Amino acid sequence: VERSWYPTKKTIVEKNNFINCTKGISFWVNYPMDSISIKNNFIQLTDYRGPKDYACVGISMPNGNSLVYGFKYANASPVKNLVISGNTIIAPPADVYTRTAGMVLHSISESTVSGNTITGMNFGGVIIQGSKWGSSSVMINNNRFNGFKNNMDTLVPAGYVVIFDSYLMQVAGAPGIKNIIVSGNSFKRNKNKIISKSQLAQKKGQFYGAYIALPDAMQNEIQFKQNIFSDKTETIKFRSIIGKL
Repeated sequence: VERSWYPTKKTIVEKNNFINCTKGISFWVNYPMDSISIKNNFIQLTDYRGPKDYACVGISMPNGNSLVYGFKYANASPVKNLVISGNTIIAPPADVYTRTAGMVLHSISESTVSGNTITGMNFGGVIIQGSKWGSSSVMINNNRFNGFKNNMDTLVPAGYVVIFDSYLMQVAGAPGIKNIIVSGNSFKRNKNKIISKSQLAQKKGQFYGAYIALPDAMQNEIQFKQNIFSDKTETIKFRSIIGKL
């Protein structure tokens, strides 16, 4: 989703099939975007065949949590009134070494992620990152997260929902991530958390119901309401980070 010379408004990406891709729908944000709808698409991810990027992602906004913003990095402006609804995003069937995520988003406001089905990921279902514009007033509701599994990255926590703002750790006065409501979602884990017997002895990455890494004062901005977790041991993990003053 991109436009070279002017702001983008009232754009719809709907009822497409994206098969065997490492990125399904990607944003290249040169100028501000408003009223963008991503609806009823089918995205089947596949493994990387060459050098690996950050993750295989169904719907992607590149280079969040970056210190550099501009055309070259596809992150030059924010996105307002984004609607992502009714999409089906499926991970590669057996890869636990490549990070896989349903969506990686940043710099969004007054936006909704609803009614999507995200299956088989090992890194995140919906990931919201920090940026120079921050994100605010985002509803993540009535989505189905099915059959998630552990990856083998022991350094990076994973979860159905991951919200992490490292930008404000490095830039004074960063706006941060505010007013995010996660409600009415169904989180269903894969009972076979390890893909094969040969992986049983290997160390696995940490998986949480949700992983939130924000300053203490900002953690109340993330609300969880009436979600259903099939595995009651999967908690919502809040990690305190220190913003730059």
